[in-house]
Amino acid sequence: MPFKKEVLIVNRVSLVMGDELARKWGDSAQKNRRKTQYATAIILGKLQKDVTLALALENPEACLRPELLWVDYGSLSVSGLFVIASSADEEMLNHVEDNDYLIHLHTIKRVANEHGFNMMVTPIQAAWPFKNTTIPLELK
Repeated sequence: MPFKKEVLIVNRVSLVMGDELARKWGDSAQKNRRKTQYATAIILGKLQKDVTLALALENPEACLRPELLWVDYGSLSVSGLFVIASSADEEMLNHVEDNDYLIHLHTIKRVANEHGFNMMVTPIQAAWPFKNTTIPLELK
């Protein structure tokens, strides 16, 4: 019996260096551009690793697990598609709460803030049971 996985949530998550980190990055770039490029790759790579690890290990009480597909890189930012998909039937999905989704966004924000980054979330698609979920202002 094949399982049909349906996408329930797609959001664009952008992580952008905060003012303090961006200022340090700019000062470093003026002194040695090549070393700053290398350091940027390490900073963004560590941020991605830590976010991915936190999503995998934290919030075991949530009914659904997200995936973060990294799609865009900049000098001061990285962004990805936050996706929750499930092959569960309606009866199972009926027990899912908004918190099962929003808790993961709070985890990403916490890790980003620990690294000196700010997070912005842009909703792209939502399906039942998250059709009417509102993203809190502090996450937008």
